[in-house]
Amino acid sequence: MTTTLPARKSVFISYAHKDGMDFTRRLAFALEMYMDVFWDRRLQAGDYPQQLQDEIEKRCCFIFVMTPYSISDSEWCQKELETAKAKPNSDKEIVPVRIYEGDSAINKDLANKYTYGDFVNDFEVGFRRITQLMLGTSFSSWEYLANDDYDPGKPDILPDALKAGYVPCLIVRQLASWLLAEKLWDILKIEFKNADPILAVVGYPRTARGFKKIGDDLLKTSIKQRNAGLAKTTTDWMNQIIEFYQQLGDLKDSQHREAGRLMSQIIYDIYKHLEHDSVASRKASDVIAWRTYFHFDVYEKLRELITYYANTSRRLY
Repeated sequence: MTTTLPARKSVFISYAHKDGMDFTRRLAFALEMYMDVFWDRRLQAGDYPQQLQDEIEKRCCFIFVMTPYSISDSEWCQKELETAKAKPNSDKEIVPVRIYEGDSAINKDLANKYTYGDFVNDFEVGFRRITQLMLGTSFSSWEYLANDDYDPGKPDILPDALKAGYVPCLIVRQLASWLLAEKLWDILKIEFKNADPILAVVGYPRTARGFKKIGDDLLKTSIKQRNAGLAKTTTDWMNQIIEFYQQLGDLKDSQHREAGRLMSQIIYDIYKHLEHDSVASRKASDVIAWRTYFHFDVYEKLRELITYYANTSRRLY
């Protein structure tokens, strides 16, 4: 994945609630990876028409979701379209999209005047078309990553996709919670087997929250722990991972690139630490296991999460 993301542009999506809501929800979620997106679920209380006009005028792109209701019956959709086409906005990129078959689901005047994105048969084809029109580069939606089945004979694209910010922040947080709970729990039990009973892992929920609770207790009892045999390097490392996890939780849902870079660092740090411990134990089987299966397990879990959210999105549409 060598394509560089362009400077972030903004887009207004016009649609009819009656027959375009589910598609628009899916489209907005996918476009937010690349653009600042406005659709009227975010409308604030106040002067409704003026707010819409202001949002349309300040955004460089305008998507009109063609449906039978938006074309023929929705007064608001027609007003939004006319606002986007007005002279002050003459340089605005207007992109109609088609999502249903049939003559009643396409505005032929719009289709003849503007290049439109066709989503009728394939969401991905339509998405790549409209990103080409608006951004000058054809991008895939994050959903396509769910179709990238791992092939041992080919490089896995998911590590680069994660680091470049192509995975939604929401999914990255889910991956982080799984990684802390599943990959570090047994390590904690080993590290604390001779430690103070306050840090026995029994009684902590096997979740990322439970891991954080252990970390908080580590901070309170670090001196006692080190005296009990827990290495300072281990406590420092655990606290660093917890700090990264907290930073990830503090990000906005739209900060996909920041989340991807942070998650990539978490994966790298955990792998290096566990690999180092395996080497130090002088158990060749452990070293081979970590080097062979760690990244495979992590990115298979990421693929599973992407598939889940992609399927959920598709069910809504």
